[in-house]
Amino acid sequence: MVGSDGLIRQYNPQAEKLLGASAPPMSDLASFSVALAEYYPRWHLQSIEAAEIIRDPGTGRMLRARFLPAGEGGNALIYIEDLDRELAQAQQLKLAALGRLTANMAHEIRNPLSAISHAAELLAEEQASPTQTRLTHIIGDNSLRLNRLVAEVLELGRRDRAQAELLHLSTFIETFLDEYAVNDNHAKEIVEFSADPAAMLSFDRSHLNRVLWNLLDNALRYCRGKRGSIKLETRPASSPGRTELHIMDDGAGIGPALRAQVFEPFFTTHNSGTGLGLYIARELCEANGALLEIRDNAPGAHFCLTGKGE
Repeated sequence: MVGSDGLIRQYNPQAEKLLGASAPPMSDLASFSVALAEYYPRWHLQSIEAAEIIRDPGTGRMLRARFLPAGEGGNALIYIEDLDRELAQAQQLKLAALGRLTANMAHEIRNPLSAISHAAELLAEEQASPTQTRLTHIIGDNSLRLNRLVAEVLELGRRDRAQAELLHLSTFIETFLDEYAVNDNHAKEIVEFSADPAAMLSFDRSHLNRVLWNLLDNALRYCRGKRGSIKLETRPASSPGRTELHIMDDGAGIGPALRAQVFEPFFTTHNSGTGLGLYIARELCEANGALLEIRDNAPGAHFCLTGKGE
């Protein structure tokens, strides 16, 4: 409740929580919320019900502020709603529907895809002309690419099933690199890993495995392929209780014009890529309350995953 003089008459604990501030009664509205103080004079002057969506600088929350003009007592009311919670709920519903749709589509695609792949394998076993052999290889290669795309779409549909646990990063990444080396035996020579032995990260184990797999695939594709070309490092974040995991390579890096696009679905600069790897990595990070972002080239691409460390 705010008076015509712009002084706070009364507020409840929820408003204090949403705005991340408190002020004694009869304080100026600006001492409670700068964002609300900017709108209040106009609201009061118009003397009609109004609403604005604001981003509170103190908490970073997206809020809807609804103004009810003053009545006989001269005091106006401002109702504050947490839009972040509403948006999160809407996002969860959308993701659940998207997950069901993509899973059904992926399974429907896989059935004829299996038949095509099997037919190509049978054709490859026969004595054939060079032209037929080349066409059979084309069928096989594109079937594998489609199968990889289906697998990644199915992975995206599972992003709302995060079961976070507190992971000891040093142990987890060492195990991950051993597993990855089965797929690419040069990876352990190229990747240089350094971690704080006490570094922890709250994350779904299978999700983090997928995120690291996608980021490492990307780094190996563009790095110089020398010992230490890729660096994995854990660092304490500037915010307390957070941990940073940095993935850096010595490739050409990502130009400013491309940085806004690399996380977009189906965007790729590689002719055999699906364009979903980085998109899925970021979505899985968000599902675990973590942030995946691009930092300045160092000297190649530099990705940083920041998540809860306790």
